[in-house]
Amino acid sequence: MIKNWLHYQYRNNPKSCFLIEKNNNFSFESFYFLVVDLAKSLDYNGLRKNQIVLILLTDPVSLLQCFFSCQQLGAIPVLVDPDKPSLELDGIIESLSPSLIITSWSNKINSKEVVFFEEIMSVKSSCRSLEIIEEYNVDDVCCILCTSGSTGIAKLVRLSYGNFYSSFINWNNEINFESKDRYLCCISLYHIGGISIVTRALFAGFSVELSLPFKAEEVLNKLNKSVDYISLVPTMLSKLLDKGTINSNSLNAIIVGGSNIPSELLKKIIDYNLPVFKTYGMTESSSGVAGFFINKFLDKKHSSGRMFKDVEVKVKGGTISISGPMVMEGYFNQNLSNGTFHTDDIGSIDSDGYITINGRK
Repeated sequence: MIKNWLHYQYRNNPKSCFLIEKNNNFSFESFYFLVVDLAKSLDYNGLRKNQIVLILLTDPVSLLQCFFSCQQLGAIPVLVDPDKPSLELDGIIESLSPSLIITSWSNKINSKEVVFFEEIMSVKSSCRSLEIIEEYNVDDVCCILCTSGSTGIAKLVRLSYGNFYSSFINWNNEINFESKDRYLCCISLYHIGGISIVTRALFAGFSVELSLPFKAEEVLNKLNKSVDYISLVPTMLSKLLDKGTINSNSLNAIIVGGSNIPSELLKKIIDYNLPVFKTYGMTESSSGVAGFFINKFLDKKHSSGRMFKDVEVKVKGGTISISGPMVMEGYFNQNLSNGTFHTDDIGSIDSDGYITINGRK
């Protein structure tokens, strides 16, 4: 069983800071109350366990409020970028047949399942009783995320509560998070690289500062103040270094993944002695499954990282396959064969367990 970690943090660390967004600070307690109020309204609207809710919101706090409200009811939130092309959105809606589509007044979605966030929040249901789920089965679906498919409709990835928790345990073995940490999140919450930061915060009890959408100058200013961790893709890191110097004295790690690091950027990382933790992973594996600090293992600088604990990576026919408790059970309406995800990544594994990715099939 997996705890309802938002409820757990509310009960055990109510006044600790959970989210920071612009001038707003949310403790675990204050955010939990927002989530429960919305859950009561959704319950009033007829939302039930295992029903699918498509969330199309740009405001990060509202998105997270909806995300966790669905979970309090045992419903399945689906995070999708509302700026996706309309044809792709139509395809996702047709595939999922969601019970609700939560969006804002500014988004024009033509569907009878649409409810507007602003209207849900206006429903007064504070007196309505709500039975909070305190534990989930490890294989209960936590959420559905879209991969960034290069052609056609993006694939819909089912990730369980057990997947997210197993991923956190692996990351914690590598990074050793503490409740006093602050993690700067500037990766979209529709992506695994963004939403996994928030779920790790629940497990470890640290705070997350939201800086969305990514703006290099704004992120650099925050990064050089009181931040312990940040996750970036290589292009983001390049933009930050183009804007100025990163003060790495207070930083525990700059986690970089999502694509290979170009040679010019790799040289800067080494020359500036930045605490970059290079990672390899994908939505299907609940984020990273391998990684390392580049400047601690310079002889491995061209690799994608050492396999995390509890991850099994194999190379067959030149392509990478991944299995372990952090790997999805499958896409929507499609399970994996033998719990193994066969990637399209061409690569190799050396005798020290480091993975090198050489391209895509």
